[in-house]
Amino acid sequence: MKDGFIKVSAVTTPVRPADVEYNTKQIIGAMINEFRKGTGIAVFPELCITGATCGDLYMQKILLDEAQSALAKIAEASEGHDTLVFVGLPWQESGCVYDAVAAVQDGEILAVLSDELNDCVFQCVSNEDLVVGVDFGNGALPEATVVIQMVAEPETLGADDMTDEMLIADSSRDMTAIIRANAGEGESTTDNVYGGYNVIAETGEILECSDPFTTGAITTEIDVQSIALMRMQTGLEFADEGYDVIDFDLKDTVTELTRFIDPTPFIPEDEEDLEMILNIQAAGLRGRMRAIRCDKLVLGISGGLDSTCGMIVCALACDSMGISRKNIHAITMPCFGTSDRTYTNACRLTKLMGCTLDEINIAEAVTVHLKDIKHKISDHNTAYENAQARERTQVLMDIANDENALVVGTGDLSELALGWCTYNGDHMSNYAVNASVPKTLMRYLVSYYAMVCGNTELCDVLNDVVETPVSPELLPTVKGKIAQKTEDKIGPYELHDFFLFNMINNGFSPSKIFRLAKYAWGESYDDETIYKWLGTFVRRFFSSQFKRSCLPDGPSVGLVSLSPRGSWEMPSDAQRDTWLRDLESVRPKKATAKKAEKSKTAAGKSGKRVSKK
Repeated sequence: MKDGFIKVSAVTTPVRPADVEYNTKQIIGAMINEFRKGTGIAVFPELCITGATCGDLYMQKILLDEAQSALAKIAEASEGHDTLVFVGLPWQESGCVYDAVAAVQDGEILAVLSDELNDCVFQCVSNEDLVVGVDFGNGALPEATVVIQMVAEPETLGADDMTDEMLIADSSRDMTAIIRANAGEGESTTDNVYGGYNVIAETGEILECSDPFTTGAITTEIDVQSIALMRMQTGLEFADEGYDVIDFDLKDTVTELTRFIDPTPFIPEDEEDLEMILNIQAAGLRGRMRAIRCDKLVLGISGGLDSTCGMIVCALACDSMGISRKNIHAITMPCFGTSDRTYTNACRLTKLMGCTLDEINIAEAVTVHLKDIKHKISDHNTAYENAQARERTQVLMDIANDENALVVGTGDLSELALGWCTYNGDHMSNYAVNASVPKTLMRYLVSYYAMVCGNTELCDVLNDVVETPVSPELLPTVKGKIAQKTEDKIGPYELHDFFLFNMINNGFSPSKIFRLAKYAWGESYDDETIYKWLGTFVRRFFSSQFKRSCLPDGPSVGLVSLSPRGSWEMPSDAQRDTWLRDLESVRPKKATAKKAEKSKTAAGKSGKRVSKK
């Protein structure tokens, strides 16, 4: 259960109605397979010991006695194994027959329960986050992080889709994992057909599902630690329903991961979501323009990814307000590090977008400034770089004052997380439209606009911007080409965005993030590379909070925002030692040269994206 991951299965075995001996053999055989896999929780369908289609035969004492004896055999077969197994059977008690669920583990029957007979939750002794409850269909469950659904529902047109929709909604609302096992092959076909459609869902996502009309198990891992953290972050509370608590325990093992871990969690699945994000950004800017009665915008255009996305947002805002795009004053400010490629793209982009272009070369102004502060022009240190960034911001602010315009900030979420911005330079603006858009998402937004803009020449420019290496362009070029690549200095943004999402949105520790990153990105980066850049992320994230504490306003577009106004509150002098010690605990052994060479990937190259289910 390391990091909260527990292997779980929903199992459908072949049945023969009322043939308890046959059904029991099938259950025990399947159960043994689950033991071998290291499954922590295995769930079988409703009434699986007798079959779910026996009708009035459930009133026959001979069948009831046989089912009770079979449960004892199943419990006996579980001896020596800690898998928590749920099976269904008819149960006679106090003159009534109940559609019951039995929980067995390590040779014992832990409980026999039903909606009318009694109800309880199963609490894992060694992991307080693992609380298992059985859903009998009334929707009234205690604070279970894992919900068991044992059903016998016939296969009908559209039923599986409805099941998915229900489980997505329920697991999202209650912040829980749901293991649903359904009756299948062998159930009576007198009036219905049972397809054995099994599903495992977690907090609004289908992790695994079976093909209809198949038997066997679906298996994946659920993350109860993540569920507990989500509940803690949202303050989800449960009323005390007075349920009995039954203790059980699972071995403390490292569960091998097989579930899908999204390597690019900020990237939406649908193109419509990309359009929505751009519209949210534009709506935020439009709202600010209306509030201050402003119809002119000023932004610096560099020919890079962030400023390009900023211009797109400005154009959409002006279009929606019926304002000419000429009111967007884009200023390109070449200096020591400006490359021919970005300069050309900045100029072409502005003209093709229909905005007003102005060029102000700041090289002379920066040179004079460096001379004034007695800084050698040959010393390319931080002061040399930041002088350019602050000069550009001064130019934008002063022109905006002159024109009664609003300075649009273009810096992105990834840069804010890493502190990769100049304090009171590109760090500052009147309204920051990209403040909650990470670098990986930025590429998709610009590519999407290139696809829908309807202008072939503009599309070509936008795509070239996307393919241009990320650079602040503050160091002198080499023969007109970019000499300073950001990802060579601080690491691949695709990794940093993965770290950022899992640390901020999920609340995971560095050691768990490292484990997930190895699983999600292992084909692109070796363990040492991932570890190195995760350390960089942690150190820079903590040391850069002072820049985030005084951010300009900007719209939130997704699950992660670092705005100090409620989205992310953190002292600027918070210490990072605890996080670094946690990361140190999983420091990888040095990889062999052969392995390192095989898994080496150039910084900035996009990893392969696996489709979400």
